[in-house]
Formats: sequence, C-alpha cells, structure tokens
Amino acid sequence: MVHNFLYGSLSWGILWMALLLGSCKDSVEEPGFDDAYARVPQSVVMQLNVALSAPTRDVPDCEKVKELRVILLDEKTKNVELNELMDVENYSVPEDSRFLYEYKKEGIMTTVGKKILYALANSEELIQDIVTLPGAEMITELDSLKLTDGTGNFPFSKHGKVPIASRKEHITLSVDNGMEDFVTRATHVYLTKVTVELAYVPVKFSLSYENGDNAVPMEVLEWKIDQLAKASYLVPRMNDSEWDKLVNLAGTTDAQEWVRNYEVPAESEFHSYSYVYEKPIAIKYDDGQPKADENTYYLHETKFLGNVKEGKAQENNVQEYYLTLKIRKTEEGADQNPVSVSAKLPNLESLVRGTHVVIKARVRQWPEPGDNSLDVRVTTW
Repeated sequence: MVHNFLYGSLSWGILWMALLLGSCKDSVEEPGFDDAYARVPQSVVMQLNVALSAPTRDVPDCEKVKELRVILLDEKTKNVELNELMDVENYSVPEDSRFLYEYKKEGIMTTVGKKILYALANSEELIQDIVTLPGAEMITELDSLKLTDGTGNFPFSKHGKVPIASRKEHITLSVDNGMEDFVTRATHVYLTKVTVELAYVPVKFSLSYENGDNAVPMEVLEWKIDQLAKASYLVPRMNDSEWDKLVNLAGTTDAQEWVRNYEVPAESEFHSYSYVYEKPIAIKYDDGQPKADENTYYLHETKFLGNVKEGKAQENNVQEYYLTLKIRKTEEGADQNPVSVSAKLPNLESLVRGTHVVIKARVRQWPEPGDNSLDVRVTTW
C-alpha cells in the first residue's frame, strides 16, 4: 500500500523508498488559449528519493544494497514509463533522520493516471531476463517469479546478495491531490509525495547453543527446522492491512498481532531444512555464555499449517515450527552415538518475509531414552 509518510525498519532491517512526485499539467484549458492545449496529455515530472533504514553497525555485506531497480508502468496501457537502476553509490547521510542513506533521482518524465510500481533491490540476476520484456509480460513474470534454487544456508539462485522487494504497488498520479508549485503559459506544475516500502525477501535465522549439564560435555552436529518451504515469491503477496501490519511491526519486539495472511507458492513443497556442521560446535557447562553459530541462514518465506491441530488456530493461520538438534558426548570413552532433542519454537507464529528469528537453544541435561531436554528461546521481530 502506498503511504504518505516514511516509516521505520523491519526486524533485521527494512528498506524504505520515498518517491516525491511532481505533476505538470500541459495545456490546461484557460481563457484565451486554444482548445488543442487541453487535449495534450497531462505530464508529471517525478523526483525519486530513496531512503534506506538499516542498522548502523554490523550489517552483513550480503544485506547491503548493491543494486536497486525501479519500474513504473501505466496501468491501462501497460507502457513502461521508467525502468532504471538507481545509483546506489551516490547517497547522502541525512542529519536527524531515522534513515541511514538517501538516494535521489530527479527529472523523471511520466504522465498522470493510474500506475504500477515495483522497487527491487539485489535482484538483478533474478530478473535480468524479465526487465527487457514488454510491459504486460513483464508484470506477469514479476508477479509470478519464484525463488527455488540454492544450496547451504542461502537457498536462492545466486549467492552473496539478499533480495529486497516492494509489493506490486498501485498508485494514482493526479493533479487533484497535488500542490500547485508554479504556473507558466498554459502549464501548471504540481508536487505529490508517494512512499513505497520494501522488505527483505527471505527469513533470517541466527542460532546459539548452551550446555546445562555440568557432567556431560557435548557438541552440536546438526540443526533442523520443521517444516520450511522450498520456494517463495520475489514480490510479496498480501493485502493492504497485512502489509501495513508488517510495516508497523518493523523494528519492534511486539508480536501481539502476527502477520499471517500472506501467500506462498501453492505448489511449493515443504521439507525439514537441516544444516550439518562441518566442524561440530562444542558446548560445555562452564562456557559462561551461549556458543554462537557463526553462520547466518537466509531461508524461504514460509506458511506451514501442518503442525497445528485443526480448529481455531488453523483457521486463523497460526503456525508452529520445531527445532531439532543432533548432539553427542565428547568426553573420552563416552558413547559416541548421537542423539536428537527437539522442541517447539515459542513466540513464533509466522515466518513471513523479513522476520529475523534468533534462537537460543539450551540442552538442560543429557537426555535419557525417551526424554527431551531441550529448551529454546526465540527473539523475533
């Protein structure tokens, strides 16, 4: 949904794009001018202002904006009016602002009317064959583009850049809701401000481990989440209220209202996503603090309802996810056969895009047969 004001940041960072649009009405019918002036299409001069909200430190390189494409199409004719990469190297750092970077492009010519707008960052490898298509085909392909490939902890077609995308925004450029700026012979110029928000496409997982058993040193061999999607859309699919809810949750820990009504590819299969450590993570009782997994995992936006019993929770799209750890003893002479412990992830009722799930897993004690001694804490949003 297009808003009138810039707003906030998503869980680990969300981007905001501010578009200041001026409109210019050519050949307005005025006393003394020929009727032909009134038949000239009304034109708009657009100033594009892009604002990036992100943490001021420790931002992984793959989460930084490396490229940013803006596409503007006429909704009726499907003509492409703007299809350009922004200059992300040329930015300003505003004072007394919640935004860390601002980008600007001036003098973009378009016309009044209903428009379709996409803003896509770090996505060029994904859309390079789409952005050269005619307008109608481009819209169809962008709306249906699914991310399916990838290996390891980054299941997207190209490694190294986290994709970021706006919704397919429908905007109206009209002189009626603009402010008249100046008047020349048969020309009125207006200014209109429009804001479009962008969100990181994947969900992000960070993990750390703690040993609560003072008698058994151990190591973590593998972690697993049930169940995650194998594919996700590049351009998000959710209605205005859910998108606004996602925006309003940005940068907070208030998860009283979860974003649940969003679409994932209907044909997407679900699977247990697992990661086996090449070098197991050793955890001891006297470590003093949890041992952090140095990896960061960017996984598909997911909406899995299969872990929830039928009833009110399922009707309301409440989701449940489970963490399983494979662990083994490390003390000399101990049984080296690994065992698995699992637990439901608390405070996690949705895996909508842009969510950063921070998991702290504590093995209370070495589990006896049939026992499950795993405690998990989740910080999200």
